[in-house]
Formats: sequence, C-alpha cells, structure tokens
Amino acid sequence: LPSTTNIEVVIGNSPLERFWLAELRRDFKPFANRVRFNWLNELSFEETRKRIAKLSRDTAVLYAVLLVDAAGVPHEQDRALEVLRRDSNRPIFGAFDSQLGGGIVGGPLYPVQEIGRVSARLALRILNGASPASIEPVLLGPGTPIYDWRELKRWNIAESLLPAGSIVQFRQPTIWQRYNHEILSAIALIV
Repeated sequence: LPSTTNIEVVIGNSPLERFWLAELRRDFKPFANRVRFNWLNELSFEETRKRIAKLSRDTAVLYAVLLVDAAGVPHEQDRALEVLRRDSNRPIFGAFDSQLGGGIVGGPLYPVQEIGRVSARLALRILNGASPASIEPVLLGPGTPIYDWRELKRWNIAESLLPAGSIVQFRQPTIWQRYNHEILSAIALIV
C-alpha cells in the first residue's frame, strides 16, 4: 500500500508488550519521516475496535501482539484479531505466520513453529549441561513474503504490487478448476 502515511499499531500494555513496544518504536524510527505510527497500547480493546473502524484511506493496521489491553483485560490473540478484522475499515498486517488466514493481509512473516523448535533445541542443550555462553545465538528473521488471497481481494490489493517471489495462499479455485470434470462430461454428452 504505497499511499500509506499512517500505521495504527495494535499492541497490548502488559510488561511483555511494553518491552516489545519499546523495541518496535526503536526499529520503526527510520521510517518516521515517511509514515506516522500511532501506538494503541494505552487503549482498551473496545476503544481500539472503535478507532480502527473509522480510519482514513491512507492508513493501515499492524497487529503486533495483544495479550492484555490498557484496561487490564486479557485477550486471546486469535480471537482478538478475528474481531478486529471484522471491525476494521482498513487492511490489517501482522508479524507472524500463525496470523495468516486469521485476518491479516500478509507480508514477510516470522515463522512461529520454527522459532519454537529452535528455542526448544537450545533449551534442551542448556538442560543437558551446555553453558548458555557457549551457545551461538540463532537469529530467525521473517520468511518469504506470504499473503492471504482473500484479504488481497477484500482490500483490492493487486498481486502485481506484491514483492517478487511472494507466495499467495487461500486462493479460491475458479469454476473450471472446481467443476472441470462435470463441464467436460456435459460437453461430451451434448456432442
């Protein structure tokens, strides 16, 4: 969405989320001359819902993490994303591949299961006696950009705007793909 000038960042307000908020603020600082970031960590979930229901056309939503809102109410992330997707009048992007299919458009996403596997292997090494200082950090960045076809269609985002090499999932089969045997049988019967 090249015309985006505002990004509403959905993030909770627990101590863990405040840590990630500080990290995101630091990481996004180089983009501050191109877009304005609005951090929603000081809003309740209801206030966040109302806010993202009436955004301007030059705005996108980034769903970071929502465990506990500013009112102290805990939230289940997948359910919160589902509700926000329904309420939002602008596309929602995310950070994790586990969010794809749950309401985000997509992008270069972090591989949640792979992060879990690597973390478990490192934890096992430490539990088996390896010194934490002897273990080289494993940095897993975002993967190949991946997008939800349904969200691309919902927001009229052309696939030609996606980065080269992007993967599009959840594509609806065409009538021909769904019924080619029936169509061919009907044509054969008519002929």
